[in-house]
Amino acid sequence: MTLRTSCRKCGAASEGGRSIVHRPGCEAYQPPAASWPGPVEPQCPAVCPFRLTCATSTQAGILTLWQEGRITEPAQCTFYEHRARIHRETTGCEPPATAEALLEQLERSAIREEGQ
Repeated sequence: MTLRTSCRKCGAASEGGRSIVHRPGCEAYQPPAASWPGPVEPQCPAVCPFRLTCATSTQAGILTLWQEGRITEPAQCTFYEHRARIHRETTGCEPPATAEALLEQLERSAIREEGQ
């Protein structure tokens, strides 16, 4: 007995002994499941402007560093510089000091872009 290595309907073939990944339109096609982390549950201190947008799991991992005093300001966080750079590139603004100010800044930026 040999295993089929291609789909009779869409022609998709398995690669290296893996399962066949069917093509869109094939009755056996299953779109990849989107993995969305869900709503953010802020855990980092209020001094971090990204606490409302940084993933809950990321904050959970960093929280102990805040609690132990090994992080005392947002710029010391492993993830801060990347988020700050993306924020600068996206909005043209420096990240503000608080999460609330970040939301206001993003809202102003979105309104400004709608008017263009």
